[in-house]
Amino acid sequence: MQQLDLYASFDRELAVPNVNTHAELASVLREVRAFRSDSDMAASLDVLRETTGTNDVGVGIKRVLLGIETARQTPDDMVERFADVMAKTMASSRM
Repeated sequence: MQQLDLYASFDRELAVPNVNTHAELASVLREVRAFRSDSDMAASLDVLRETTGTNDVGVGIKRVLLGIETARQTPDDMVERFADVMAKTMASSRM
C-alpha cells in the first residue's frame, strides 16, 4: 500500500488473523456465498480434508478469497477446484 502511495487514503490499518480451521473457513465461505449450496461447500471441505489430512488451514483471508475467485472460474467443478486451490495454498504457506 505504501509503495502504491495508497496508504494515506485509509484511516487505519486493521490486522486480520489467518483462517486457521475448517470451521473458520466454512464461516468465510458462507459469508461470501462462495458455493451454490451448503452441501457443495461441505463436499469441498471434505475433499480438502481428505487431500491435506488435517482440519488446520493457516491461510490469510486474502488468499482464501483469491482461492474462491479462482474456483469460480470453473463453476461446473467448483467443489473440486476450490479444494485443490486451497490445498496448494495451504502447502505453500507451510514452506
